[in-house]
Amino acid sequence: MKADGYRTHSKQDQTRASLNVGYTFGEEQEVRLIVTGADINQEVPGTLSLNAALTTPENAGAGVEANDWARDQKVGRMTVQTHWRLSDDLVFEGGIYATATSLHHPISIVIDQEIHTQGLFGRFDWNGTLGGHKADLFYGLSYRQGTSNQGLYVNMGGQSGFQFGRGHQEASGLDIFAEGRYFTTEKLAVVLGASYGKATRDYTDRLNATNNASKDFNWFAPRIGLLWQGDTGTQIYANITQSVEPPHYGALVQSPVPQFVPVRAQKAVTGELGTRGKSGVFTWDVTLYRAQIKGELLSFSAATGYPAAFFNARNTVHQGLEASLDWRAPVAVGKLVVRQTYAYSDFRFDNDPIYGDGRLPVVPEHQYRIALNYAHPSGFFVEPAIDWRLSKVYVDYANTLKAPGYALLNLNTGWKLKSGVTLYIDARNLTDEKYVAEFGAVTDARTASTDVFYPGEGRSVFAGVAYRF
Repeated sequence: MKADGYRTHSKQDQTRASLNVGYTFGEEQEVRLIVTGADINQEVPGTLSLNAALTTPENAGAGVEANDWARDQKVGRMTVQTHWRLSDDLVFEGGIYATATSLHHPISIVIDQEIHTQGLFGRFDWNGTLGGHKADLFYGLSYRQGTSNQGLYVNMGGQSGFQFGRGHQEASGLDIFAEGRYFTTEKLAVVLGASYGKATRDYTDRLNATNNASKDFNWFAPRIGLLWQGDTGTQIYANITQSVEPPHYGALVQSPVPQFVPVRAQKAVTGELGTRGKSGVFTWDVTLYRAQIKGELLSFSAATGYPAAFFNARNTVHQGLEASLDWRAPVAVGKLVVRQTYAYSDFRFDNDPIYGDGRLPVVPEHQYRIALNYAHPSGFFVEPAIDWRLSKVYVDYANTLKAPGYALLNLNTGWKLKSGVTLYIDARNLTDEKYVAEFGAVTDARTASTDVFYPGEGRSVFAGVAYRF
């Protein structure tokens, strides 16, 4: 795929290939080989100020063209996986995989990385009875290990200049998990589960051995819940789950701080109450949630064009609503489905010594999407859609600057032929709205640089052919 891009210095040239072959030994007994590869060359247009993003979104950021910002990578992945029914009530799914990535990433500095990752995963699913009551259980583990050799250079017109960083990173992760449901009645189940996790981080500074560091993280995370399931499949559920997220290298290694930055693992307790199901022409999925988080890993832009900095917040709260509703509308010929999704996200600090109960930036408070999907028996299909960010979004942790919301009108249409060929046209942002699609967080917009905005693309039309066999 080749594209000139909407903005200055945003061309891309991508080549992707995949192979997916399998062999079946019997019913629900299969081994599959999946190989994927990609050669991706992308120019990076950089970020703009809010005013520039809304008035001249086609422009590249300051210094981008002179230093030839780009993100070029070659990626290869191979997976061997199996789905194997061991008995009437027990199924195993598992596999092994390996990934290799080569990254050349000139921005304000030049980042070169050679990354190799290997792993395995396995899961058993059991369905049966205990004491005459229906029950099910899944249990398993996943393990991954990886290395990264990274070089950091001064950007000299897009070329690697003086080398000021050279590091070797090793990381591993182990997760062991189990969760079961026991139906105390025909419709009511108790849900119990837990996971154990371990993560290791080992860093070797090839230029300054005094910066070498290593750290291990261990945790246990339980889960408990209730599930009511009706005769038609409708479910009502409530869960309380503990979760832990160890810091990644981007948070641990932050120049010019020597060795590891003393960031902690992020820990959360999340409560959920929801329902999902189908009744007549309606299908729904609605969840209310609230998460109490200690040490949430938050990031902010310290300088334009440089990797983000990270810190642990003291206490934060994530609470909100996620909902989807599909309506299969009656039509004389074909099928018409009205699909709606809505998310309300109230993410904020909880009595923080600096930010009080202020909102966390970047995450929109309200997001809504509606799409009308019509399919004719002849193969013709059409789907107009609206993506609507209903409110402004804070940019900084001090809550002094907001990015505006937006509404985008899109249209996807085409024809599915019986031969397996699909002809399609994908038209986006039909009203040519100028808007901010994404942006990075800053600490305080009154004092920090706010060239952190990525403009959304203007009106665009894509046409293509897909073949499935």
